[in-house]
Amino acid sequence: MLPRPDRITSRLAFGALRRRRRSGPRTAFGARLKRFLRHRDGVAAVEFGFIAPIMLLLYVGLVTFLQGWAINTRLAGIASITGDLVAQTTGDQSSGTGGQSSVPITTADLDDIMKIVDSFIEPYDPTSVRVTITSMVMQNGVPVVDWSYAHNGAPKHPKGSKPFPTADMRKMLSTKTNLIVAEVRYTFSTRWYNAIVGGRFGANALALKETMFFLPRQADRIVLAQN
Repeated sequence: MLPRPDRITSRLAFGALRRRRRSGPRTAFGARLKRFLRHRDGVAAVEFGFIAPIMLLLYVGLVTFLQGWAINTRLAGIASITGDLVAQTTGDQSSGTGGQSSVPITTADLDDIMKIVDSFIEPYDPTSVRVTITSMVMQNGVPVVDWSYAHNGAPKHPKGSKPFPTADMRKMLSTKTNLIVAEVRYTFSTRWYNAIVGGRFGANALALKETMFFLPRQADRIVLAQN
């Protein structure tokens, strides 16, 4: 038995209504969302946008660290060479107190030794290198400054002062009456260092320093003579 025409019409209308409800705004939004999530164009650009600043910061930090390390290595070389040259001074030996021999050195001699600084620190700024040469002697059982020489605005230790640990000085002066101390300082600052670190840790520049100790080679004591 065939269905009545009016029932067929009502069924068709009901099916169309259900299809219309299924394809409503909510269903359309879900379909667009699924298509968006499946879309892969531009993902690499977004990932690069997240990673690029971190990679740039790491690169700049590495370059700055290597530059500071290279400068500090040069400072160690300057301290070693300048201090050793002073300790090897071969002036006219004369008899000092207690029959000990002494070798004179002048400020002109020290100025000539400091000429090596400019060539050794290249390609970095030589005006930022400051060198202090100090002669330590024992006085009443206490190591004190005998004389001090400053290059390029470096700090100069007053005569009779005790700028270094007394216990360490006593150990090194146990076999000699004189000890030469070479101190080299450098103010490290770059544009990238100032941008990343400048002022955040209480300083706009990093103070690098190397200190080395030498015993006189040619005599018991090296004295600073007038030019």
